[in-house]
Amino acid sequence: MRTEIDEAASIARAWINRNFVRTLNVAGPRQSEDAAIYADTYTLLTRILLEPQAPFNPGATDSDVSEELALGVYEQAMENWRHWDNIRWLVPNWYYTFAAAVATFAPKTVGSLQAAAGMILIVGILSIILLRRLDHYHCRTIAQTNASLNVLLKPGVKRSAIKIELPFSLSGWKIFFTATYWYQITIFVLIISSFAVALNWDDAAAKLETFLAKDATAGG
Repeated sequence: MRTEIDEAASIARAWINRNFVRTLNVAGPRQSEDAAIYADTYTLLTRILLEPQAPFNPGATDSDVSEELALGVYEQAMENWRHWDNIRWLVPNWYYTFAAAVATFAPKTVGSLQAAAGMILIVGILSIILLRRLDHYHCRTIAQTNASLNVLLKPGVKRSAIKIELPFSLSGWKIFFTATYWYQITIFVLIISSFAVALNWDDAAAKLETFLAKDATAGG
């Protein structure tokens, strides 16, 4: 039974062959705007490229096309994964540097320190949200890539060689044994500390004024 995707693939393949297309630009809405667009587009392109008469591989066998497509899927996944992995490591360092700079250089007045605590709190929340999304992208990329490789390549050396297998996992209980998890915990602690200061600001302000008064007395 032919599906809408199969019909669309046939139409697209005929159009590509008729116009001798060799470079094809694929554009459209983002996945955030249309949750199903990535899967539908991926399935459509796979249908087009895996046909024996695929326009980009004239005369190629199914096996040749599958291997070529598998390598393309793997390379794209690794490029995305490296990009997200770099950001995942940089975010905690950015946040620690920001928090230290704000705490160090903020004027030692009640209003300034209150604003500093608020900034550390807000940026910390944004950092945690970003890190959790990066964890999700990481796990989804690996799962989707390996699933595609299982479909495109037969079991054997080639599939084993390019299948993504890491010594750690950012999903399930295994995440507790990663540096990523503990980085997020330290950021969360700073968020809670900043929130506690803001929540109990009257008490914190009184202690600060006492400290500053003693410091001024000692300096005089």
